[in-house]
Formats: sequence, C-alpha cells, structure tokens
Amino acid sequence: MLKLANVFEVVRADRVYTLTLPSNAPLGELHDVIFQMRSFVVDKINESIAAEKPKEPKEQPKVE
Repeated sequence: MLKLANVFEVVRADRVYTLTLPSNAPLGELHDVIFQMRSFVVDKINESIAAEKPKEPKEQPKVE
C-alpha cells in the first residue's frame, strides 16, 4: 500500500527530529496534537526536576 504523508524535519545539535503527519491532517487538529505532545514533554520535565530536587530534612523536635 502506498501512503502520502507530510514530514516536518528539524536539525538540532547534529540530531534530526521528524514529525510525520497524514497528508489530509487539518491545521487546527495539528495544532491540538502538537500542544498535547508539548504538554506531555513539559510534564516529564517537571517530574524529572521534582525527582532531582533534594528533600529537605525534617525538623527534629528539640529535646529539653
């Protein structure tokens, strides 16, 4: 089977990033899909930052 598709390609730091889209993808739907992908990546970045954050030691009660 032969399928037509649109491919967006960006080269960054010697790496090639591609996004393959159906040839009949409407632009509004494309916007929604890219936003959903971006949200996923931002969530993963925030999870990574939270995991790397040093835990604050619990304040120990003063013994008198």
